[in-house]
Amino acid sequence: MTKEKKVKVEAEIITRKNVSSGIGKGFGITVGIFLALIVIAVSCSILISSNADKIERQSSQKVQEFEQEVGKEVQRLEKQIEEQREQILDEVLPSDERAKKKEEEFKFKPDSIVNMQNGISLSLDDLKYEIKGENWGKITELTVTVLNNGNNAFEPKILVLLYDKKDPKEEWGKIKAEIEFDIFGFDVGQHITKKAITDIAFNDLNLTKKLQLMLVDAYDWSNRPIVVVEKEFIAK
Repeated sequence: MTKEKKVKVEAEIITRKNVSSGIGKGFGITVGIFLALIVIAVSCSILISSNADKIERQSSQKVQEFEQEVGKEVQRLEKQIEEQREQILDEVLPSDERAKKKEEEFKFKPDSIVNMQNGISLSLDDLKYEIKGENWGKITELTVTVLNNGNNAFEPKILVLLYDKKDPKEEWGKIKAEIEFDIFGFDVGQHITKKAITDIAFNDLNLTKKLQLMLVDAYDWSNRPIVVVEKEFIAK
């Protein structure tokens, strides 16, 4: 092989290597660009999905807030309508019909002791006592309810009496406590319940105690009973 042919062959080999290298570099650049586009597309998709989820959550929250506001407004309107209806009925119905209507709405507890005179009811709803010593104790709490379905308003007050058969009879009518109500003008159709804290001592635990509750008008100085409720119990 002559020197000229050797040079040509070497030049051809170098040229082919350069071409192959250029093709390889071009292919690598193309693949790199393609991968970059894929990464950008995936990133955009994630961003769009994230924004969509955020918008959906915000929309759901707004809908819930709107539903809550609508519910509150409906309740307010229902209450307003009921109050207006009651006001119209109070203006239209006679007083005895109003009292009857309110009596139907109010019901005493099933286990309450109730007595009624002339449309006025008194109930003993609960009695609590504590044993303090070997042979004595105290009534610590009385829960009472008064319902006025009579003909007139009055100021309710309850006188509490407690005795047993061993006590002298002159002690039977002794007032042991008074239950007053924070109300001015107890009108027809109204009812009121009070849980009164008391400190009424008694002894002879083995004897049956008789508890009397007398409802009176606080403005009647003679303490004439309007209605009386009685309960007998043995402290155990």
